Amino acid sequence: MKNKQFKELIGPQGRLISLFRTVRAVPFSLDLPVFGTVSTLDEVLNIHDNFAKGELRHPDIEDHLSHSAQPVVVDCGVNIGVTIRWWHFLNRKVRVFGFDMMSEAHAFTQDRIGTSGSWYEPITCALSASEGDNLEISFDDPLFGENSVSATGRRQKRTIETGTLDARLEKYELAQIDLLKIDIEGHGAEALKGGSHTLRRTRYVLFETHTRQEISDASILLHDAGFRLIAMRNRTLVYARDTGTSPIQE
Repeated sequence: MKNKQFKELIGPQGRLISLFRTVRAVPFSLDLPVFGTVSTLDEVLNIHDNFAKGELRHPDIEDHLSHSAQPVVVDCGVNIGVTIRWWHFLNRKVRVFGFDMMSEAHAFTQDRIGTSGSWYEPITCALSASEGDNLEISFDDPLFGENSVSATGRRQKRTIETGTLDARLEKYELAQIDLLKIDIEGHGAEALKGGSHTLRRTRYVLFETHTRQEISDASILLHDAGFRLIAMRNRTLVYARDTGTSPIQE
């Protein structure tokens, strides 16, 4: 879906998303198709960059999710839940398992999707290669999109527990995962190290990169797990389970 089509999808208020992004402020809340209530600058930036510009979009993935009977998405790095809302727009029968280390991120997301959000399963932990360790994190705003386990010198501190993809998803007995999206501020490769069983059941991976080391480590892990790179969009790498070869899309 092109940018013009996206603006048509969310109507005339799509112009306000561009305006608010330019002025870096949200003077009044919007009620948008697809995304519902939008009242924060982080939501505006997320919608504009990830969906209007298409940094988190790929036609094969969207076609697959739209036409699957009951697709499953594992979203690592939920934050303010904009991506959650997009998966649900693509298919109302989607089931989303959302990971975030901040409980406030889940609360914000659930408030946005409302009482009909039984399709969303919040999972609170810092994704890691190991299960059950305690970490002290430092942060200013629990809803800041760039919060990281490696951040230091912030006003607030909190002890959180690490978890692996495999251990935290085990109880749900998922036969297949249609999409695994990872955006956890440079620690995505560590999450993959704890997700070998999860990857064996996964069809597509959207991986937002932050450092060269993360790119290198994640690329090796995903290649070894049977995935091929099918597209690159700014900082996002798109992988599909390897069933042959096709050209990479820029």
